[in-house]
Amino acid sequence: MRTNICLFACLFTTPKSQLVSDLIIRIISIIGYNMFIRFILIIFLASVLGCILPLILELAIPSSNLISNEIFYAFESTELKVVLVSCLILTIPVLLEILRDFTLFRSSLMSYNATFSNLFLSISIIFPDLIILWLALPRRDVRLFVCVSQLRLNAVVTSFSVYIVIIGGKYWQRKRVLLAYALGMIGNVGMTWTEFVPGNIYQIALILSITSIVTGVAIFSFDVLKWFIAVYMTLKDGQALSTNEFCCNVYILAAAGFYCAHCWTYFAFGFPRYCQYNTEYLVLYNFYFGALFVTISVFQGGVARREAIFQVIIPFRLDPDEHD
Repeated sequence: MRTNICLFACLFTTPKSQLVSDLIIRIISIIGYNMFIRFILIIFLASVLGCILPLILELAIPSSNLISNEIFYAFESTELKVVLVSCLILTIPVLLEILRDFTLFRSSLMSYNATFSNLFLSISIIFPDLIILWLALPRRDVRLFVCVSQLRLNAVVTSFSVYIVIIGGKYWQRKRVLLAYALGMIGNVGMTWTEFVPGNIYQIALILSITSIVTGVAIFSFDVLKWFIAVYMTLKDGQALSTNEFCCNVYILAAAGFYCAHCWTYFAFGFPRYCQYNTEYLVLYNFYFGALFVTISVFQGGVARREAIFQVIIPFRLDPDEHD
């Protein structure tokens, strides 16, 4: 109880300007220090432009592509609004933890990296959901919904990629991982544009987009397999995983569960177009975002607090290439 009082007392006694400057300095140092982070952010910014370009160009979805009214019924459903609001509510405790953690950086008790990752992931959930709730749903704007939904997916994937590059050591800082990320972003942007192309080339655009995503996932899965083999060998030798290694495992497993659930739902509903998204599909789709956020924030937050309490510094030693 006394510890919590001290933590929150520190929160309200630390100058806000100092907190902001600490965060900005840390973000700049992360971006400037790591070449792979710079490339990831450049690709992400390009994907943002690719996702919102139909809105900038004021492109309309061809009437031939609006083959169903299911999405309009889903926009009016209470269930979808409840799920979106629930995802926003889930971010509140994490944001409060992030605000508290900023006050502890000067004491080096909490990890900048974990907090930065949670902040990026929170933003990836908050802003798209607010746009969908306040603009897309009331206006029944399918164009805005399509662009923002794909942009949210790109932001979440980017959050995951940035985290494992920062935390995962040199193993994840390789060109093959960057290529997998780029292919995934290209595929996701392509999925946005499938709704804006003429109906006669929709299948071609869809196949190219899915091929890009599947290729990226396959390349990344190869490195994931090598990673978990190395984890198994490390545990088999009686060695404990470091905090960074454990957090990488949490992120990878959570992301794999999210992507598998997303793909399974997409296949189970028969590869629907956006206009065919019904209430059940959208509820499941947004539930997966909330579940991913909770899984990562809870496990990562627990590990960070444990590390803060014991102040144990364990060098990162896991290198899957050593077990090849």
